[in-house]
Amino acid sequence: SIADTKDIIRAEELFASISKGDLGQSLIVEDGRCLGVEASPGTDALLEFIIQIVRPQISEHSSEIRGVFYKAPKIGQSLLIDIPVIGEKTVRNVKQSGLSGIAIKAQKVIILNKAGTVKLANELGVFIWSK
Repeated sequence: SIADTKDIIRAEELFASISKGDLGQSLIVEDGRCLGVEASPGTDALLEFIIQIVRPQISEHSSEIRGVFYKAPKIGQSLLIDIPVIGEKTVRNVKQSGLSGIAIKAQKVIILNKAGTVKLANELGVFIWSK
């Protein structure tokens, strides 16, 4: 959607800024606002934060599913040590988080069990987009 595209563009902008701070490899953007940034506890903790803390507060005002989970290596990060990864668990958590999809940096993020992950995303109505 147009809103998702705008959120992906905003996520890329924000990610470029936070990469300098050596934070995590992902963040979540909804309606142009950053809802969360991955830190030391990792991707699962970020998505759990959205599920448990953020989403219930937002759901009071809107039941519409929207927002994007963005994943990429930090700018200047060596892919020899820590490669960003998504998989079926990520797709399930994104769906449970009430987000509409996942945006990843093309050729820089591994998709575990790619066929199974894409199939699950399609079944759950979660998009996976790369650039």
